[in-house]
Amino acid sequence: MSEPSAAPRAAEPHAVDPRTVDPRVTDVVLALAMALVVAVVIAADPDAVRHAGPGAYLFAVGFGALVLLRRRAPRTMLVLTVLGVFAYYALQFAPIGTALPAVAAIYSAAELRRTGWAVGAGATLVGVATYYRTVGNTPEEALAPYELVTDVALVAAAIALGVAVRLSGRRAGTRRGPRSSGCRRSACASPGTCTTSSGTTCR
Repeated sequence: MSEPSAAPRAAEPHAVDPRTVDPRVTDVVLALAMALVVAVVIAADPDAVRHAGPGAYLFAVGFGALVLLRRRAPRTMLVLTVLGVFAYYALQFAPIGTALPAVAAIYSAAELRRTGWAVGAGATLVGVATYYRTVGNTPEEALAPYELVTDVALVAAAIALGVAVRLSGRRAGTRRGPRSSGCRRSACASPGTCTTSSGTTCR
């Protein structure tokens, strides 16, 4: 008399790569870094007493908070950040650079396949800042060549980094593709050929 067949083995849980970082953690860290960098630049202004009131630091927090939207609404985040930069300078707070507050937003847009939006936002920021500093009547509004070069470099670096991260992730996903069939040695009870629960043949 043959023995009853063994109960089907429960499906093994999907293995999680310990090197994988939760995207939400990355977003929070990036948001905190953005807010901290802008706040430090505001505090470093030589005339911080006159230019850096509580409102300026609220803008720093706002620029960081917008980064949390980067995966759900990258274009909305980018537009709000650009408008936030314009509003910040309209209120005559401490200078923080034109591109610096938008670096995280531009990077995120480029990383999330919104490269055209990232280029447009960067060009808008640099173009508007250049125009107003060229026609400005006060020493603070005068265009400093190194500031223009810095803004252009920050925008270009943010876009390049975002595109590079996206392409790197795509290549990594392609390399992992052949292994996604669920064919593991542990699924075979004995050496040789066997078939997993998903119907995949393993050797």
